[in-house]
Amino acid sequence: MGRALAAAALGLAILVAGPVPVAAAAPDDAPTPVAAAAPDDVPTPVAAAAPDDAPPPVAGGAVGVGLVVPADPIAARDLTDGATLAVEAAARAGRPPPRLTVRAVASSWGSAGSTTVALVRQDGAQVVVAPPDRAIAHEVVQLASKLGVPVLNLARASSVTGTGSPWCVTVVPTIPEGADARPVAPPLPFVVAFAARFRRAPGPGAAEAFDAVTRVVEAGPAAGGADARSRCDALRSAVATRAAGRVGAPGWGARAPVLRRW
Repeated sequence: MGRALAAAALGLAILVAGPVPVAAAAPDDAPTPVAAAAPDDVPTPVAAAAPDDAPPPVAGGAVGVGLVVPADPIAARDLTDGATLAVEAAARAGRPPPRLTVRAVASSWGSAGSTTVALVRQDGAQVVVAPPDRAIAHEVVQLASKLGVPVLNLARASSVTGTGSPWCVTVVPTIPEGADARPVAPPLPFVVAFAARFRRAPGPGAAEAFDAVTRVVEAGPAAGGADARSRCDALRSAVATRAAGRVGAPGWGARAPVLRRW
């Protein structure tokens, strides 16, 4: 009797509670879920590249100087060595040296313009130095004036200096077109310093290139300022100051603090 009552009570409890829920098992042929893969044609994100004509940043705040040299390797070497000597002299004197970039023109007519554009837009030159060669200098002055960049001109021909460009600052004395253009012998301190550094005598244009880069050093941070016209004014002032103290040869004289250290 007691067992019958217990069995009846258990059946009543199961009936009230209902069946125990059981998780449905996946069928044997159901595929295993996987994470969705990215489509093959989705491009990998990359950082945007700077435009080709954007000048690179100038390291350490140094003034960017672009020197245009002829295709002739000997003339190019003399100009480059003279400018390099000025950079090294500034560093020895404890003054911030400019960042010098040299580009040679091709033999074809019109290449000086593209060389000037490359110095300004690709190399970040804030000042361009035109060589003594009249044809090259004339083209450099034209292109730099269109770009709004100061030019330190080493050509003595009046056809270059007489262009009237406000961006052109001539470092050497002007001579009439067709006149005798024999180069002025550089002063002895420069010759000695050049020979000690490069183991040879300086050629034509070396002293003028040294003089031009030294003007940039003497102009100071203003030569690399954000405003191009202010840079031009600073360079013009530096050239005029040196001309006032000139002794014997163009661009050389008592006001040469770098030379006095040699």
